[in-house]
Amino acid sequence: MAMKLFDYFVGQSVVLISRLPLADVEQRINDATPPWYWPFADGVRGWAWFGRVRLSYTVAWFFDYGAKPVLAGRLVDELGATRLQAKYRAPASAYIFYAMWYFVLTSTVISLLASWFDDKLEPGGWTLLPFIGIMLAAPLVMHFVFTRKSEDDLDAVLVFLANEAEFVADINHLDR
Repeated sequence: MAMKLFDYFVGQSVVLISRLPLADVEQRINDATPPWYWPFADGVRGWAWFGRVRLSYTVAWFFDYGAKPVLAGRLVDELGATRLQAKYRAPASAYIFYAMWYFVLTSTVISLLASWFDDKLEPGGWTLLPFIGIMLAAPLVMHFVFTRKSEDDLDAVLVFLANEAEFVADINHLDR
């Protein structure tokens, strides 16, 4: 099942805890993930620096959807242990893309309607409507097609964190 659009943009909260110190957690995550610039890496990739973490599950870059959800958040030192407070959500580039995409399409529709109300719309102007409809639906269709396994991707990231940095669910922060 594809990730719901609301969850994609707002994010699903994840709170985990590890008995390891923050520096060890960052080191283990960075040692276990391929470099961000290496395009042929499969599996969990990302980084942990300066108390921040960003992880995603990918396949080789030429088969990967660049706007797949990522686990992004903070690593907090808790008296020698480490708490991960993160959200599984859209990457920052997706927010920018959707905002620009729908701004341009909205401007086009407003311009088309303004021309129609001023009786300056050319006879072929209405042929744009099917094209605009396709352009409105295209990012949403891509989202549902390419995020259909995002729950499996989140599970893979959580298993990675459990194996590499000994993270477990923080029972004090489970949704009730």
